Amino acid sequence: MKRISPEIINKIKKSPLGDLWETVGISHHHGTAFMLGSIRTEKSSGIGEYLDLFAMIDYCKEVGFDIIQLLPINDSGEDPSPYNALSSLALHPIYLSLHALPEIEKYPDLVTELNNLKYYNQTERIDYHSVLNAKRKFLRNYYEKEKDRISEKEEYQNFIKENSWIEEYALYKTLRESMTFKTWREWPEALKNPSEQRKKELIEVHSKEIAYYGFLQYLCSCQLKDVKEYATKKKVFIKGDIPILISPDSADVWLHRKYFDLGFAVGVPPDQFNEEGQYWGFPSYDWHALKKSHFIFWKKRLEMCEKYFHIYRIDHVLGFYRLWLIPYGKAPSEGFFSPSKLEIAVKNGHEILKKIVEFSKMLPVAEDLGVVPPDITKSLRDLGIAGTNVPRWERNYETDLSLIPLDEYEALSMTTVSTHDSETLELWWDKRPKAVKEFCEIADIPYEKKLSKELRYKILKKSHESSSLVHINLFQEYLALFDELISRDIKKERINVPGYVLPTNWTYRFRLPLEEISRHSHLKKSIRAIISKPAS
Repeated sequence: MKRISPEIINKIKKSPLGDLWETVGISHHHGTAFMLGSIRTEKSSGIGEYLDLFAMIDYCKEVGFDIIQLLPINDSGEDPSPYNALSSLALHPIYLSLHALPEIEKYPDLVTELNNLKYYNQTERIDYHSVLNAKRKFLRNYYEKEKDRISEKEEYQNFIKENSWIEEYALYKTLRESMTFKTWREWPEALKNPSEQRKKELIEVHSKEIAYYGFLQYLCSCQLKDVKEYATKKKVFIKGDIPILISPDSADVWLHRKYFDLGFAVGVPPDQFNEEGQYWGFPSYDWHALKKSHFIFWKKRLEMCEKYFHIYRIDHVLGFYRLWLIPYGKAPSEGFFSPSKLEIAVKNGHEILKKIVEFSKMLPVAEDLGVVPPDITKSLRDLGIAGTNVPRWERNYETDLSLIPLDEYEALSMTTVSTHDSETLELWWDKRPKAVKEFCEIADIPYEKKLSKELRYKILKKSHESSSLVHINLFQEYLALFDELISRDIKKERINVPGYVLPTNWTYRFRLPLEEISRHSHLKKSIRAIISKPAS
């Protein structure tokens, strides 16, 4: 593990985020990343839940990790993709730990139903829609029994008052359900574009449903706050994930269209990673309108996230500088960058991010993957924002395209061997032998046609010994050190394949419950050794 020089420490301290870095610690940090739904304990009801994180915090503390990185946990409704949320602020009720709901033991029918939900813990992948429907039914039943008692609590009443956005979110959920889950673009005109007076009338008409969704948000918030408090006590940092883009089918876009440019869809141009480019379908922002409002949209998002996280991932940070805009119905190759001139993009993005990161005391870590212009990289580092390094992709793009050795990464960065959108280490190894051989050469490790457990261990250790300050890998990359902890089919260990609508996308779960994983002494020993300092 490369020693952090006094010069680097001093530079980070003097950056705009110096105080936040000192709070976390200007030292090497090690952790793991996963989709919350992927974990489960014996108390889970078919999917990973908020309070399952207690067990994960304990595990991380035991092996020496001090960061848990989560994929987004916003309410995405019927879509299992955490990056396609119905609200930028609402938490997903599917992750509620039902066993811990207040007074649940008083209701025998709910206890029976809770036991029945354990069935969904046994499926190989998350049975997302079955779990969602079952939990919705359960929570409706629970709400009818407990709404009067909980709604009288001062804590609950203060929560509703302090989170005025809930009314709009809940109204959107209610109307969307009444419209058989059609997007707002397909609603009748009076609902598609309601006046302020009409919106007030709708809120009054649907007050009972709005109260129900507020009730769920209160429960989610209580559980997640408890998780952060426990993690803080254990000195483990929770790292959230804030997607830059907002689903066109969301409460945000429906009622705050002035902040969005609906004339284009955002995507990615063709490059060496994707020959055809990518069409994401999310609307662009109207940055002028956002600036005019003093970025209140982003301020609310970060203030909300700060209640639950210590650190946050800035998804697709390049989008704050410029976005690839594609006319609706056109191919990604027919898009264009906005702003078109790089110097303007760098100036604008720097100003936007400088303002936005001031809205919270969470430390940001940027996802800046892809071919990043040096001026944008410089802007991020000048702001004190760490980037992300995936060794297989870290090249000298300005010169000979050679891979960059891990001990030459900037300190202000995070190293990870794979991401939720990429092939796992083993899949990449099997599919791309030419790239693997090149990586082995710069990593000074022997090439093997098949990735052995011994070589995996060496690669993971090198990722934790890189010169980055932060080292985080997907949890399944550690589990794969032992055959009994992962699927026999390595393709099933992948979380998502971007650009494809697959039933396997976003339904990945760990093969074993956390209790069994925690009892695996050899895994714990291996992780401790991977993140330990090399002998001097």
